[in-house]
Amino acid sequence: MSKHVVKIERVLDMESSRNLKGELVHLLDTGVREVELDFSVTESVDSSGLGKLLLFNEKFREAGGSIKVINVSNQDVAEMFRLLNLDKLIAIQYIN
Repeated sequence: MSKHVVKIERVLDMESSRNLKGELVHLLDTGVREVELDFSVTESVDSSGLGKLLLFNEKFREAGGSIKVINVSNQDVAEMFRLLNLDKLIAIQYIN
């Protein structure tokens, strides 16, 4: 089982989440089951971005894999994830 790191853009919105969806579908189709989503430069996530995270968390779990969110350094993004209890559904690594 191979692991792949995907660098998330500065803003995860409707347009960039469409790009993320395409990349994650491709990874699933090519047999990747472990994905780390690198949020080190991400400053904003909207509802479409959150939706993609939840959707693909489920798709990777169904395929026997997992998604992990890493390097969350933006405090606004980290606080939103915590308020939504996203870390109860997806493994999230925060950086202070």
